Amino acid sequence: MSRVWTGERPPSRAAVVSALLTQALMCADRNKHGKTRSSIIGQAVNVRERTVPPLSKYACGAWYSVSYVESTADECLVLENDFPGMVLKMRDVSMQGIKDCERYYLIKSLDDGFWLIEKTKACSPDVKSICVTDWSKFGDYELDFGFGKPIWVSLVDVPLQDYIILMNTKDYDGIEAWVYLHESDMPYFQQDERLIMLTTH
Repeated sequence: MSRVWTGERPPSRAAVVSALLTQALMCADRNKHGKTRSSIIGQAVNVRERTVPPLSKYACGAWYSVSYVESTADECLVLENDFPGMVLKMRDVSMQGIKDCERYYLIKSLDDGFWLIEKTKACSPDVKSICVTDWSKFGDYELDFGFGKPIWVSLVDVPLQDYIILMNTKDYDGIEAWVYLHESDMPYFQQDERLIMLTTH
């Protein structure tokens, strides 16, 4: 892997974890359906402070855009076994999404836009749809509502499938990944050799 990152900024820990989990979901999907499907991977991009003029980082609401990695079934099969390639592809698309924020003057919540994609293109039985969002920079462990800072920040049930949310650990020395799946997909996901290797060492 070192030769892939030579001369480039190393990928963030969020990018590495996102790529690993995405590969595991693609592999689980192939094992469940007995074939590789094309995929759409949506990555949420926080647009705060990135628009012109910049939107305050304290702006309340769902201020984000979504960048997409679209792959054919053949491309998915290659990416499923090419970890550096998956990291680079997801990072490049995410970085382009960040650059695109400079073109936005007024941004509104894009929830409806994402769901429009979900209900049309990504709804095909031949397409695997995955969404990734990184909350690790939101400073959740610095919040204090009068009871002191939290010991552990967690999420309530999210009514979505194939959805990955990344959050910091309390000491900011790691990433927690919340992966929301359909119950029938969970056994395939849990059997992924890469995940087993990481959780047993």
